[in-house]
This record gives sequence, C-alpha cells and structure tokens, in this order.
Amino acid sequence: MTVRLHAPGGQVFTTLSGTDAAYGVGGLEITTPRMGTYRLHVGGQQFPVQVGDGVTVLTLQHAQAPGQMRLVSSPLDEESAAEILATLEDRFAGLFTPLVVA
Repeated sequence: MTVRLHAPGGQVFTTLSGTDAAYGVGGLEITTPRMGTYRLHVGGQQFPVQVGDGVTVLTLQHAQAPGQMRLVSSPLDEESAAEILATLEDRFAGLFTPLVVA
C-alpha cells in the first residue's frame, strides 16, 4: 500500500508499506527533516501526525466498521408517530420516513 507523508513545509515523502520488516507486517520507515505536524495519507484516509525530535513510531490497524442498524417500531397511531418523528428530525434530519401499514 502506498503511504505518503506531507511535511509542514510542503515536501511529500512516499513509500510502500512492508518495506521495513523491523516494524512488523506492513512496517515502513520515513526520515523526517524537521519537527512539526505532518499529514499521513494511507488507504484513502489522512491523519495528523505530530513529529518530535527523535523517532516517531505509528501503528495502524485495519478494522471493520460496525454494521448499520435500522429502527422499526410497532404500528402507532398517526399522532404518536408524528410526535416521535418530529423529535427525531431535530437531531437526525431526513433519516426517518413514516410508513403506513394496513
């Protein structure tokens, strides 16, 4: 996987994961010229990384996102459903749709 590190001054360092086995599977090493906040770009994500004087070691883990859930209620009268929907819309605008059941 390609890894890019953007330095505070605009310089970009590019390497591949797995180029330094000393850091484990996918390990790599990039020498940074100065201290400061860098931007790490990897796997379509980007993260701020504070680099100090010395060695900065990062460990990234790939994890699955939690599954999505759907809310379903027992049938309600129209007034009760409208009241609940209005409450939810304050915080979750556009995410809920009432469904008329027979």
